[in-house]
Amino acid sequence: MRITVPPEIPKGQPFDVHVILNNTGQTDTDESGEIKGRLIVSRIAGDEPDVIAEQEISVAPGKQPFSIRQQIDAPGSVVYEARFEPNHRQDDALSQNN
Repeated sequence: MRITVPPEIPKGQPFDVHVILNNTGQTDTDESGEIKGRLIVSRIAGDEPDVIAEQEISVAPGKQPFSIRQQIDAPGSVVYEARFEPNHRQDDALSQNN
């Protein structure tokens, strides 16, 4: 999984948080190879994480991009985190990268 945001974002300007999930297709989830689960994206400003997006998704084999529109209303440093939680634990071939 990879997450990217612009390096500098002016206050009040909308931007996209890009999350790229990679389904290696090494599990036997169903005939299509899709893995169903939940994508959770959080923003951390200071000490408090804030979930900004949580959605049920299906990830087809290969790389699959997702975007979340955001806007920063206060100056300061912000960190974004994303994790994918498969509906079935055995579908996650590499849980360390979540």
